[in-house]
Amino acid sequence: MVPAAFVVLAALPLTANGKLDRAALPAPADTPAAAAAGERAPGGPLEEMLADVWARVLGRERVGGEQDFFSLGGHSLLATQLLARVAETFGVELPLRAVFERPTLAAQAQLIEAARRQPQPAAPPLRRLARDGRGMALSFAQQRLWFLDQLEPGSPLYNMPAALHLAGQLQPAVLARAMAEVVRRHEVLRTSFAAAGGEPVRVCCGRSISRRCRTRCASRRRVGWRPARRGGLSISGRRRCCGRPCCAWPPASTCCC
Repeated sequence: MVPAAFVVLAALPLTANGKLDRAALPAPADTPAAAAAGERAPGGPLEEMLADVWARVLGRERVGGEQDFFSLGGHSLLATQLLARVAETFGVELPLRAVFERPTLAAQAQLIEAARRQPQPAAPPLRRLARDGRGMALSFAQQRLWFLDQLEPGSPLYNMPAALHLAGQLQPAVLARAMAEVVRRHEVLRTSFAAAGGEPVRVCCGRSISRRCRTRCASRRRVGWRPARRGGLSISGRRRCCGRPCCAWPPASTCCC
């Protein structure tokens, strides 16, 4: 990659730790070649609006009608931001390749004008998937973790342990109800992976909490809270009360079987 501009400094600004202070670096000024290539002012309301979008994305005061997006410091990440701003401002969806194929302001304005003349397909309505116990497809990240677990079952590599210390008098019943409410509101905490036809699926337990199972969990003392050192709190008894994955969660009141 070739830098879009070079700036000569007497010395590089450093932080108190001796590292490069990027925030203190001066913004590069337009080179004479770039200024000459884009000296034409944006023509028409559409180009003016697009130039304002460019200026906000690239962090520049002004943009010429014939200037190149990448010559002004743009890159692929900024290109995605540009397309999002274009969709928000003009109501059209442009592909990412359009920024690379038509990198100048005037060329992109022509693409936007052509797209606005064509009817835009309506986005499909969002439909909530039924939580009836049937398996749902895994996301790409979930598929990756499931695959790694098949290679090394039970590995704690992706677990994130943490210790929680609470000050003051502990009320286990209140804490259990609070954690149960968190689990109720976030279905990912009630989701488990299963296999259907040799393929992994995710199964979400229902929002309701069975009183029968909650009573059974409490009577068998499967779940309990025990004080830790220095007034802290730890969780013990993470065994299943009825064989369902959701019952492995510590608070007895979160069992949903």
